[in-house]
Amino acid sequence: MRRVISLLLAMFLSLLFLSLTSPAFADRGLIPVSDVSVYGPGQNIKLNSGRITPELTFISLDGSCAAGEGPAATISLIGDRVFFSGYAITPTPCHRLEAELVPLTILLYPQPLIVDIAARETPGTICIQCIGEIPFKGEIRNLDPGEYVIQIYYQGSLLAQQRIEVPTEIEPLELPPGTTLEVAPGETVIKVDGILVELSAPAIEATIQAETGFKKLRIEVEPIFNKIRITANGVSAITSYTVKIEDSQLFLESPQGWAPVRILPDEVLGVLLEQKIQSFELNVTGGKALFTVQGIAKAKLLGLFTIDMPVKTTVDALSGEIVEEEMPWWEVFCDLPQRGVGQ
Repeated sequence: MRRVISLLLAMFLSLLFLSLTSPAFADRGLIPVSDVSVYGPGQNIKLNSGRITPELTFISLDGSCAAGEGPAATISLIGDRVFFSGYAITPTPCHRLEAELVPLTILLYPQPLIVDIAARETPGTICIQCIGEIPFKGEIRNLDPGEYVIQIYYQGSLLAQQRIEVPTEIEPLELPPGTTLEVAPGETVIKVDGILVELSAPAIEATIQAETGFKKLRIEVEPIFNKIRITANGVSAITSYTVKIEDSQLFLESPQGWAPVRILPDEVLGVLLEQKIQSFELNVTGGKALFTVQGIAKAKLLGLFTIDMPVKTTVDALSGEIVEEEMPWWEVFCDLPQRGVGQ
């Protein structure tokens, strides 16, 4: 409780200073009464919002012995998503970090968003005795347009603070025809015609040549999980490989070279058994790009009982043919659902 009170007091003082020294604060004035909802005793005062509550994703990585420097963090904005990363210092490397968004109990402009990080010792672990350094990274999404002050705290101490503005309209980066693009997993620095460019848009959109003709493709970088999301007609696949677009063709990087992709995620649905998809990945094996889809299909056991049956399907990303389809041994006793209706 004492740590929370100290955290809120430090946040209040820093935000008050930031607000009073900001021209935007003087120009905009106080928050209009129409934008405030007042709740009963013991409840928070919150700004009205037409969207859901901001959502925090946080990952604690494996620790190591510290290099001697103190904890640190950096903050960046891509579209309407805030990304942060850094490292914390712990008594030993055998700790895990946890984080939460601290709920607001006061009204300030700009609105504060506070990430409070704490360290927890990993139980039952034999650990090297040295000061630990634990890397972390996180993301805040579902932010309404407007200005915010992002603050990252660790054990009650401020690691980083940055004022950001989420724009009202967020447009993707449109890739002109004939442009060459390279996007590495989790990296916000991309290559456009061989030139390094910092990605500030939430996504990249391009028209590429697929098996069924030219199609609009959307590419999104997922820095938290070091992945890339590829979407066509609302159907997405995740990949951990570098993506390249050249001469309106899509490729994945592999040790054997660039593996071509002619089948897009929405076209894969046409060969799958009807199922509830749980994971949809685009990988490279032996120099070939392959989709791997895992899901749950509804099967009729002995034609009488409906049961859930796990299905794993591997689809060639060049031809669209099924390479392998894995199901339980008892699928021979089941009536399978129809194909072409994946969800």
